[in-house]
Amino acid sequence: MMPGPLTYWLEQLVIIIALTACILLLPLLPARHFISHYWPGLIEELIVEGPDGPDRLLLPVGYELATELTLVARSRPRSLVTVEMLDGELVHGFPIGIRRPDADGLEYASRMEQLLSEGRLVLQLADESALEIDSDLVRRVYRTNQLSLLDRVHTTVMRMIESGDSKSADMIDIVVPEQRD
Repeated sequence: MMPGPLTYWLEQLVIIIALTACILLLPLLPARHFISHYWPGLIEELIVEGPDGPDRLLLPVGYELATELTLVARSRPRSLVTVEMLDGELVHGFPIGIRRPDADGLEYASRMEQLLSEGRLVLQLADESALEIDSDLVRRVYRTNQLSLLDRVHTTVMRMIESGDSKSADMIDIVVPEQRD
């Protein structure tokens, strides 16, 4: 079969599309280190055996453990939430409930929207201590280990836009990031 003008133009179109894609993606290679600061990564729950006994840690995937620690178990809990504070600090923990100013005890938060409601969000940290966070200091709450690719891109863009002093609270119904030092 003889190549005709239609075949020639289709070949040229494929080459142009491939070159355009390379040209557009090439500048992103150096930017990956900049974007990774804003990208919500997966968080692992690690059970380690150290010199002082067993410990539970919440760390980003790929985090290198100290040599004196022995890994016993590893998981990516879906119930883990990441709380992004207005100052940019990330806190990872398991939601326990909401402490309302006018009520006694804790109210169980069954949906993500309730975690940003009035009151204080109560989280269980990796060391099994409870941390209460005032809802006025929270920018957004999300389940890091449940985020889809589209949700991660949306979160990254929002975090890059809001890297200033934005006071808006945003809820993304999915996953959690890293442990507070």
